[in-house]
Parts: sequence; structure tokens; C-alpha cells
Amino acid sequence: MAYDQARQSFQSGQFEPALGHIDRAIARFPKESSYQLLRGRILHEMTRIDESRDAFQAAVDLDPKKPEPYYFLGIVYQRWRENDKAL
Repeated sequence: MAYDQARQSFQSGQFEPALGHIDRAIARFPKESSYQLLRGRILHEMTRIDESRDAFQAAVDLDPKKPEPYYFLGIVYQRWRENDKAL
């Protein structure tokens, strides 16, 4: 339920509430990579880029076969002009 609330808040541009919801979801299900991915996207929209990178990396660590976290990590590294890491 908290994950769904986080997604809804994120999609409507309400990033602070979205972050609170996703943090509650992660506290309950810490090994769910899609939760870390959403957390990273929320933080990225809030321009909390360092924290978003950490969340994207956590998503990769939890499920290295999913491509989405790598994509968003690439965006972070490109933003930092670390193009070698963006690949």
C-alpha cells in the first residue's frame, strides 16, 4: 500500500509525500529492488542526486538483472560528467 501511495504521489509531482511513503515501504520490504528504484527516481526529481545514486545502486545490488536501475545510474553519472561510468 505504501508503495502504491508513493507511486501515485510521485506521478502527481508530490515528491515529499512520495519519499515518506517509499521509505515506509522500504522499511517493511528492504530487499525489494523496485522500491529502491522508485526512491532513486523521487530523490532525483528532488535534485538530491547523491542520494538518488545510492538508491539506484541499491536497486542494482538487490537485482542486477533489471535494466532500469542501470539506466538511471547512467543518467546520474552523465549529469556529473562521468561519462565513463555512465556506460
